[in-house]
Amino acid sequence: MPIKKVYLEMTNQCNLSCAMCYRHAWDYATDAYDDQMVERIVEDLLTIDSLEEIVLGGIGEPTMHPRFLWVLERLSHLRITLTSNAAYLSPALREGILEHVDRLVVSVDGNEDSYYDIRHVPLALVMETLQWFHEHKGKKKQVWPRLAIQMVLSRKNEKDMIDVVDLAHRVGADKVIFSHLLPVSPGEQEDILYTLYQNDGLKKRFAEVRGYALKKGMATFLPDYRIKTERHCRFLDEHTTMINARGEVVPCYRFSHDGKEIILGRAKQVHKMTWGNIMEQRLQDIYDSPRYRAFRRTVQNNQYPSCLDCDLQEGCDLVRTADVDCYGVAPSCADCLWSRNIVYCV
Repeated sequence: MPIKKVYLEMTNQCNLSCAMCYRHAWDYATDAYDDQMVERIVEDLLTIDSLEEIVLGGIGEPTMHPRFLWVLERLSHLRITLTSNAAYLSPALREGILEHVDRLVVSVDGNEDSYYDIRHVPLALVMETLQWFHEHKGKKKQVWPRLAIQMVLSRKNEKDMIDVVDLAHRVGADKVIFSHLLPVSPGEQEDILYTLYQNDGLKKRFAEVRGYALKKGMATFLPDYRIKTERHCRFLDEHTTMINARGEVVPCYRFSHDGKEIILGRAKQVHKMTWGNIMEQRLQDIYDSPRYRAFRRTVQNNQYPSCLDCDLQEGCDLVRTADVDCYGVAPSCADCLWSRNIVYCV
């Protein structure tokens, strides 16, 4: 099977400590590719003819890795997407991104006050960097990197959606991506906006934001406002895989690390699911392994249960973890909010 897109989590370390970050649910040390692993991964990727896009992201800040610019240069023949907080980009990092990155996705989770409450750094720090890219793209008469602004929605910042559209327009972004909060602690559950069934208020709000952005000449991605039975896994549909910060090949963000989720008030333990390690096998061989292929086939054909709207979930022990579900699928995607278009990753 062809691999078209690979997520590289060069490091899961970060220079910020955001209020809603998944990393708060971890009880283990962070990791990063060492020199041998970086070179092994790049050499491997260069042998995959079907590969079209690299996403430098993961649960961390990729620009912190000391070999970040080297990877950009070596993989510059591919389409490169970078997800970053853009809070501390040195002149050298800015120049490298300007030269090699096709799409830059930067997190801005509200106006000045909300952003500081969530990210604990001034929004002006990020806006100055984004303005630099806007101006230097103009000087070079180039359209790349195309800029998208991503916002994680909660009750605390929902009022700032229009403000974020305005901020995005100011720095030349062509898209604003909205995603819902995935709680990792019981307290965060109170902040979610999506519901299990009808949600007319949020539906109306999303329509207002979409219309406002269109008048500004910008596209928007808006998640669903309530849980629907329809499911699609973008990671699998786009022939995607991920190499986490330990060099382990995992199917997606959700199964890249051990952690916890709060799904509509119900606590769930999620364990990392690895299909192999890049230091031991070639990526294409891991991707084509029987177990990984069987997992992809099961998920793409929706041959797994839906815990979110199951009448038996209150008395079911299987919903406590994502290890296995009542169909025997392991790991279980039965509670996945990515497949429901509630949580979104580029």
